[in-house]
Amino acid sequence: SINVKATSFDLGGEGWGYHDNSPSNEGGNFRTGEGVDTENDGNNIGHTNDGEWLNYTIHCAVEGDYDVAVEVASPNDNAGPVHFELDGGNVTGAITLANTTDWQKYAMFRGTMHIPAGKHILRFVWERANANMRGYTFTRKN
Repeated sequence: SINVKATSFDLGGEGWGYHDNSPSNEGGNFRTGEGVDTENDGNNIGHTNDGEWLNYTIHCAVEGDYDVAVEVASPNDNAGPVHFELDGGNVTGAITLANTTDWQKYAMFRGTMHIPAGKHILRFVWERANANMRGYTFTRKN
């Protein structure tokens, strides 16, 4: 499996590496020159808003179907859904989130996607936010 830390999003700034609705890093203690709201010394993304996204350049060695587990925390019943896009197309559909009772009590929420071999831009999208995200893990199914 492949683990990706949320705060390892691509360089390039607003509109390229990410889209964040506020220009400043509201968490303010990791990658402080970027507008993404990082918290806890880069342990997670917080202060999320609807429509925000993060890009990650990935290289897939073996084409296949992958399970993706997103590590999210929220004390809210109205957090999510989220989805992943690969090279501009939604490849997971909506991944439903649930109330985990605390901003730092994380749980895994799962989806599946097909990834062709090669280099790709993977985008994590908050359809509806109101949650923290620590990262995600891909595990090849076949």
